[in-house]
Amino acid sequence: MGLTYTADDVLGIAEHIERNGAAFYRAAAELDLEPAIRQRLLDLAEMEDAHERTFSEMRCALNAGEAASEFFDPNDQATHYLQVMAGSYIFKEAMSPEKLVAGKSAEEIFETAIGLERESIAFYVGIRESVGRDEGKARVMEIIREEMGHAAQLTEDLLRLRGAPGS
Repeated sequence: MGLTYTADDVLGIAEHIERNGAAFYRAAAELDLEPAIRQRLLDLAEMEDAHERTFSEMRCALNAGEAASEFFDPNDQATHYLQVMAGSYIFKEAMSPEKLVAGKSAEEIFETAIGLERESIAFYVGIRESVGRDEGKARVMEIIREEMGHAAQLTEDLLRLRGAPGS
């Protein structure tokens, strides 16, 4: 039998990923960039903070069925595995945000951010199938929708940076 996650597990990891994302954008804002770009990065960090709050509120609103596991996991292996995957996979916890943005142009920062958002979407899509209850799967879909919206906004920002027509 594979590992099965609860909506509580996934939402807890979503909060963690959002904290990592906010740190990434704040580190990028410390670079020598145009004031408008620096402000946009700070705005993105605040959006990540808002996403973290959203996921925290979703987590607090879980009913007992959504928060409970269908399987006995006395050592909490499923949650630990999920934390390790998220920490090393999205917004690379092993690499400090400062190292992740060091020497990058504004375009490269936005390209990196888009890539990281796509990774997080793929992570959640994959993990969704491991959530044991239908209610939990619905909560994970809410996370995916939030992240897709963020990726779309970042893409618009990158197109504006590049001076693309219609952006």
